[in-house]
Amino acid sequence: MTAIYSLITSSFDTSQATILLTTVSLGTYSMTGLCCSTLIGHPQHHRFGQIGIAVSVFSGFWAFVNNLAILANQEINNWGELLQVRFSFLVVAVAFAHCSLLLRIHTTNQTVQNVRYVTLGIIAMFSMVLLGNIMAPDNFSTSWKLISILSVLNVLGTIATPLYHAATKESKAN
Repeated sequence: MTAIYSLITSSFDTSQATILLTTVSLGTYSMTGLCCSTLIGHPQHHRFGQIGIAVSVFSGFWAFVNNLAILANQEINNWGELLQVRFSFLVVAVAFAHCSLLLRIHTTNQTVQNVRYVTLGIIAMFSMVLLGNIMAPDNFSTSWKLISILSVLNVLGTIATPLYHAATKESKAN
C-alpha cells in the first residue's frame, strides 16, 4: 500500500522509495521463480527448474536484505560491489526463467530442438558477457557490440523456436 500511495502522491522519501524498490524486486523474482516452476513436473528438466527457483528465492532474499540496509540508512562502504552482486543475481535469475520457458516446448522435431539449443547457448553467452560487464564495467566500451549482437540473436531464437514448433507440429489425429 505504501508503494501505491507513494506513486499516487509522488512523495518519495527514502523509506517509500525502498518499499517501492522492494515491491518491484520481489515481484520480479516471483515471476522468474514462477517461470522456473513450470519445469517441476517434467522429469527431464526437473532439476533445472529447482535450481532456477532456488536462484530466484536467493536473489529475492538478497534484494530484500539490501533494501533493508538502505531503509536502515546503514553506512556501507561497498555499495558498488553489493549492487554488482544484486544485478548479477538478476541476470542469472532472468536467464534461468528465459531458458525454463524455452524448455517447456515439447517436440521431437530435430530442427526445433536445434534452434532451441542454439538459443539456450546464446542466452548462456549473453548472460556471461553481461555478468562480465557488471563485474568489470570498464570493459563495456569494448563489448557493447557483442552484447547487442547476442541480444538480437537471443530475441530471434526466442521468437523462432515456438513459431517453428507451431508450424511443424503434427496434429493429434495423425
